[in-house]
Formats: sequence, C-alpha cells, structure tokens
Amino acid sequence: MQLSGIDTDKGGRLRVALFRGEQGWPKLENATLLQQLAAGQSEIEVLFSDLPYADDYAVEVHHDENGNGKFDMRWLPYPRPKEGVGVSNNSSGFGHPSFDSARFSFSRSQQEISIHMRY
Repeated sequence: MQLSGIDTDKGGRLRVALFRGEQGWPKLENATLLQQLAAGQSEIEVLFSDLPYADDYAVEVHHDENGNGKFDMRWLPYPRPKEGVGVSNNSSGFGHPSFDSARFSFSRSQQEISIHMRY
C-alpha cells in the first residue's frame, strides 16, 4: 500500500488499520491488523502479508499528530477530524466513509492500493 500526502511537519505517528470485513469498521481497536509508523516521510509504503484471498478489506490511516493515541475531532461549525486521515479508495464525504465505499477485494499475491492523506 502506498501512502502519500503525509504532512511531515506535524510530526507524530501514523496508525494504519486493516479491517477484514465490515465488522468493527472504523474503530481502530477493532482492526484485524494495525501498524504504527513514524510520520517522517511524505510518502510511505506499508506492507501487510499472509492475508486470505477473496475477502473484502478496507484500510483507514490516522495521523496521530499529537501522540495522544486518540482520533481528535473538531466539532464546530461541523464535525471533522483535527488530524490527518486517509481511507482506501480515497473515499471521502461528510462524516466517516462507509465500509462499502472503502472496500476492496484482495485476490492476488501482490496487490497495491494507494491512499492519499487529507488534512
């Protein structure tokens, strides 16, 4: 997976969460696999291995800029993330993207997806 658009000036860590199926989406603590990486480059390659084929997956990336381990939100004038976020299929819109809009099928030994971070 290729992550791009990472704002390295913000410091912190990236939390990359892979979900297998809709169960638990989008809460990071429910992720099937979770990787944490330093946000030191504007583009980063992330690898997940030994995944079962023919399942539906979705990925969410959270840039924990302040290192508090939380997904910080601002509430006014409308709810939106305070920190960077990225979702498979680069799905976006008002509110959190649905699993269906972020879903992709894993069907071969190497499959590349690209996620662009939004701030």
